[in-house]
Amino acid sequence: MSFSTTAEPTVIPSAGVPRRRGLFRRIAIVTGAAAAALVIGAGTAMAHVSVTPGEVAPGSYSKLTFRVPNESKTDATTDKVVINIPAESAFASVRTKQLPGWKAELVKTTLPAPIASGNTNISEAVTQIIFTAEAGNEIAVGQFGEFDVSVGPVPTVDQIVFNTEQTYSDGTVVNWDQVQAEGAEEPEHPAPVLKIVGAATDGHGDSHGGATVDASAEDHDSNSSTTALIFGIVGTVLGLAGVGIALVAVRGRKKAA
Repeated sequence: MSFSTTAEPTVIPSAGVPRRRGLFRRIAIVTGAAAAALVIGAGTAMAHVSVTPGEVAPGSYSKLTFRVPNESKTDATTDKVVINIPAESAFASVRTKQLPGWKAELVKTTLPAPIASGNTNISEAVTQIIFTAEAGNEIAVGQFGEFDVSVGPVPTVDQIVFNTEQTYSDGTVVNWDQVQAEGAEEPEHPAPVLKIVGAATDGHGDSHGGATVDASAEDHDSNSSTTALIFGIVGTVLGLAGVGIALVAVRGRKKAA
């Protein structure tokens, strides 16, 4: 009696499969790390007291929005914000927008010498704006507050630095008063800076008018900046992923050849 057996073919796993899996894993790790770094960096850059719009025309009237985030390392809330206006760059008119749950106080100072503001000279001006929160309306951790101020006429200077004091419920006071030097890294506590650019205007029009950006345009610019930042991050991540896929394809062609 004879028996015939048919041997099962031996399947040898391709060495390229685990290598490709490892390569994909490394690409995912690198891409994720890069995305995290971009997001963290963007969050750090945005987590400062800032003023928008960042630029206005000299002689104009403008609504400035001061954005104040809570950066407390504990559970302390922000209950007081003080915005200082330099006397040499004072405005003839300063008005605060009503903000529910917050009290606004304008502090006037007699100037060392009268300064020109539009078509008039002023000897007294607001040099400090104090916002104080009522109980239950403080800025909590993970939140930010926005304080609107109408100012004008804007003086003819290069820029205005608004040194700002942020007080927390635990007594901590953070001074946002550092000015970034040209070409230098951003300081730890940069002050809000308003650039004065463009042709001078006569400041005529409504109380928020002149040649400045209106409130809706300011909000649009702020939202557009945030949107552009998000799309930039997403684009960078997708670009890194594309590079990784291209590397895999090139290696696959070389092995096939």
